[in-house]
Amino acid sequence: MTWEYAGHTVFLEGIELLVFKLQAANLAPNALYYQHSRGLFNLSSLQSADVFISLPRFNAVDESAVSNVSIVDQADGRAFEWNIFVEPRSGITMGKDIALQINFESPGYGAFEDLQLPAGPMPLLWSQDRETINGDDAQSFKDGAAQANSLQIAMFVVGPLMLCCCLLYACVVLWKCVVHRHKDEQIEMNPTYKT
Repeated sequence: MTWEYAGHTVFLEGIELLVFKLQAANLAPNALYYQHSRGLFNLSSLQSADVFISLPRFNAVDESAVSNVSIVDQADGRAFEWNIFVEPRSGITMGKDIALQINFESPGYGAFEDLQLPAGPMPLLWSQDRETINGDDAQSFKDGAAQANSLQIAMFVVGPLMLCCCLLYACVVLWKCVVHRHKDEQIEMNPTYKT
C-alpha cells in the first residue's frame, strides 16, 4: 500500500506530525488481486471464503458493488480514512488511525435457510484502530530531538572551524613540500649549497 501527504498536520503530545492517508489508487480495481470493485480489498484466497475489507459503511466503494445494501447513518468519509502520523524531521511514525469493515459476499436470497439476504457484500465487523505515542515516550522523543538539535548547532559552528584548521594544516604541509623541493633543487644545481 502506498501513502500520500494529506495536506495537514496534527499535534500529539506537543509534537507536530504530518498526516499521510492511503492513496486512492490503492482502492482501485486490480485484477491481479481479484479486486473487481473500487474500495473492496479481496481476502478470499486467504480465508477460503468470499471475504472483503472496506472502509466502514462502504465509504469509497463503487455504488454498483453495494446497490443491494442499505447503508444507515452514512458518515463523513474523512472520518474513515486510513491515516498514519509521521514526525517530519526523523521520519518516525508516531501514530495511526485505521478504521475498517470486514464483509462477506452473500450469494443472494435463500442462501441460508431462514435468513433472506440480498446478493452482494454484507458487513460482519467494523473495527477502529487508533494508536498514538504516549506522554512519556513523547517527552523522551522531544528530549532526544533537543539533544540532536544542540549537536547539529554545535556541528554548524565547529564544522567550519574544523575545515579551516584542516585547510591551514594542508597549506603548511604544502609550503613545507615546496620549500623542501626548492632546497633539493638548489643542492642538485650547486653541490656546495649549505642548508
